[in-house]
Amino acid sequence: MNVINENVIQTILSRDRDREAAEAEAAAAAKAEEEDVSSIQIVDWRVDGMNEKSIISYASELSRLVVRYRYHYRCGGAKGAKKGGQDGDGAGAGAVSREKIFIIKDPTKAPLYAYVKNFGWYDNEVTMYDRVFPQMLQQLAPELDHDEHSYEYEYFTPRQYYFDDETQLLVLQDLSQSGYKCADRVQKLDLEHCIYAVRSLAKLHALSVKLETTVGLPESVKRNAIFSADRASDLTAILAQGIATFTDCVPQHLKQLYPNVIADFTQLSAEKLIRANDDCWRNTRFRVLNHGDFNVNNIMYKYDESLGLVKNVKLIDFQLSHWNGPANDLLFFTITSMRFDVYRKHLASLLQIYSDTANKILRRLGCPVSSYENVSVSRLLDDIDTLYPYALYVLSCVLPFIMFDPQDPNANPIDAKSLIKDDQIDFSDRKDALYRKSYQETMIRWLQHFAQKGTLRTDTDTDTDTDEEK
Repeated sequence: MNVINENVIQTILSRDRDREAAEAEAAAAAKAEEEDVSSIQIVDWRVDGMNEKSIISYASELSRLVVRYRYHYRCGGAKGAKKGGQDGDGAGAGAVSREKIFIIKDPTKAPLYAYVKNFGWYDNEVTMYDRVFPQMLQQLAPELDHDEHSYEYEYFTPRQYYFDDETQLLVLQDLSQSGYKCADRVQKLDLEHCIYAVRSLAKLHALSVKLETTVGLPESVKRNAIFSADRASDLTAILAQGIATFTDCVPQHLKQLYPNVIADFTQLSAEKLIRANDDCWRNTRFRVLNHGDFNVNNIMYKYDESLGLVKNVKLIDFQLSHWNGPANDLLFFTITSMRFDVYRKHLASLLQIYSDTANKILRRLGCPVSSYENVSVSRLLDDIDTLYPYALYVLSCVLPFIMFDPQDPNANPIDAKSLIKDDQIDFSDRKDALYRKSYQETMIRWLQHFAQKGTLRTDTDTDTDTDEEK
């Protein structure tokens, strides 16, 4: 990997030290006790492949950068007296040896790079980490000062340490080193995990509104919509392959039992998806920066070791972020990540949690009432209904990838390289994912629901909007 060299690593380690110093200052560390890092000496470094069999990355190659280094410091006060002379550096100075691990995302070596490189997704993620998230952190900082124990104001993404303009390679914080991990993509998320997820999503959305009303979001990020007229030919190709593969895998008795729903799938078109996306845009005044790929595989959880309960959550993978109503992210999450019983019993409650969290943050950040007056459960449900064609697309063309478990000993691995043939999407290698029992069970439940309801609403979806916490 030619992009990574000792100069780059020096930059990464310096930024990591800057982050640690800022966190120490935020924790009110005494100034006399602070370390003044005079130099960083790289001992050795290597790039390792990702060993986790559960990881499938289609749009970037993931690897780990492992660095062993020593930093030399000068310090005063009690710390200087205590550490003086360590490693032979004299009183009030010393050196500490460390090992740090970072994540490298290299799009140029990804199976789908040639296909998606012109879509702007890689530039989009770099912009998110390099411009958007630092500005969001600045907005959060005042709240952290006086409300540091409030979950709403904890930072919610990995840190970015380096990016390369030419290749869009990113070096990020390795969240697994801090105890974060993804939940089970096949079992999906229970209610507790869903609550943490929608609260983090509300945080992202609310902060994006604050940025747009103050400094303005980058136009390149705002217009990064998949369902736009200039992507119609790509969408048509994806649907032609995806829907055909999907309908081939639907059991014959279900085709006979739910002919109208199957017709909804076979008649799905790029034009219908673009129109639904445009209708969602027109129907809501609460527009936010959507994650764009908000699913169980892009949400990492940290747990309380003694209780086994969720303690915190981080969001990853922002190549598809774009500007529209929040229903886009909420629908995508509902289909891809909620256990079906959670969806059926608690959808309205989760939307209420989203609404309350977003409204609370927007008020605390001083956003005008017009920025969030439309964040209500009833309005969110209306917008989700508008995106019914999107639900069909996600269920048929996206969910099989998300649920595919490479650790399943009975599953044939998806060869990501085979998904592109003659510069077009080819889903023929994906049939094994659709025939898996876990996906078939999920698909059948959704087909039954769509046949009975003709909508994403459930029997428990009433207007549960309440007076929000003041």
